[in-house]
Amino acid sequence: MIMRLAARGVIAAVMAVLPCIAGAATLDSLQGAVIEATSLYNTHARLDGREFDSQVRWSVRMSVAAAGAFNASFVRTAIYQGREVGSLNRSLAGTIGTPQQAGKGHAVWVLAGDKLILLRTFGTGGFKAEITLSPDGKSCSMRAPLAREVGAGNTRMQSASRPGSQVEVLSATQASSTCKVSR
Repeated sequence: MIMRLAARGVIAAVMAVLPCIAGAATLDSLQGAVIEATSLYNTHARLDGREFDSQVRWSVRMSVAAAGAFNASFVRTAIYQGREVGSLNRSLAGTIGTPQQAGKGHAVWVLAGDKLILLRTFGTGGFKAEITLSPDGKSCSMRAPLAREVGAGNTRMQSASRPGSQVEVLSATQASSTCKVSR
């Protein structure tokens, strides 16, 4: 319960300090957009007491309707020694700018200038995906780092390869990303 309250406080604080840039993307300009983005990470993690190097692919497909309503589907795929060893699929529907429960954490999509930003907390740690939209709204790029929670240790989340287990991410570096916008 304390973690959930802290997560809500963190999301509210971040939303309060995000910059607003005149002439940038608006909810109206995003209406009808379908954004598809993928990031690949090189990770060092711990699962069931064992440390290992692997890759993780995180993908999102988000469709935006009127007034910032959205539907998003997420897939996190674990890749060990070059082969996919499991995936975790989730979906989220809501309104851009409105925080909500997401698994054992919270999530909120916010629009700040030319960026559509997902802030997501886990049981411990979090994630920030910044999707930068081109001025014409027809293309995008994505930067999406994992974040440690100060005083709580490494990021911990549900394992994509072992259902019911928690994976502890000791380090993660974004290796590549793709992003596209269609209508």
